[in-house]
Amino acid sequence: MLKSMVNHFDTFPNKDSIVDVAVRDGESIIKLESYADRILQFKEKTLYVVNVAQGAEFLEDVHKFRGIKYEYQSIETDKGIAFFNENGAFLYNGSDVINLLEKGGQSIISQSDWATFVNVTDIANTVIGYSQKTSQIVFINYNGDCYIFDLRLGAWNFIDNIADYNNLDARN
Repeated sequence: MLKSMVNHFDTFPNKDSIVDVAVRDGESIIKLESYADRILQFKEKTLYVVNVAQGAEFLEDVHKFRGIKYEYQSIETDKGIAFFNENGAFLYNGSDVINLLEKGGQSIISQSDWATFVNVTDIANTVIGYSQKTSQIVFINYNGDCYIFDLRLGAWNFIDNIADYNNLDARN
């Protein structure tokens, strides 16, 4: 990652501008998100949490199997950064990555049901959205099926064939 000095937006980077998190790991950076003095560096298979609170960056945490394949697989909410992949749906709340498919150590949505929903072979056609008004995270797949996670209640709803996916373009 490259950083710039405060209020020096158009300056070319120098050797002090490079933030090395994990080099030569074979993964590309897909997306960067920021929340609570942290930068979330999403790679293809791994999520790196970089602490930038004190002006000096350091790697705070590494989450294997929490990466994303496409930039539209994460979204900012007022409770943190929500994201998904073939392994599940997650929320980074500023200190922890919470698996939304589990509650109290028990699966709410099974791994096989989630893999079927996102269609692991065609995960590019599953998208995420957020309604600030209702505090709900919405996942819509290629069939127009929809999972809704209510952040206030911590509960899931499933709606079969909610929308004609061919008329949706949440990625643009």
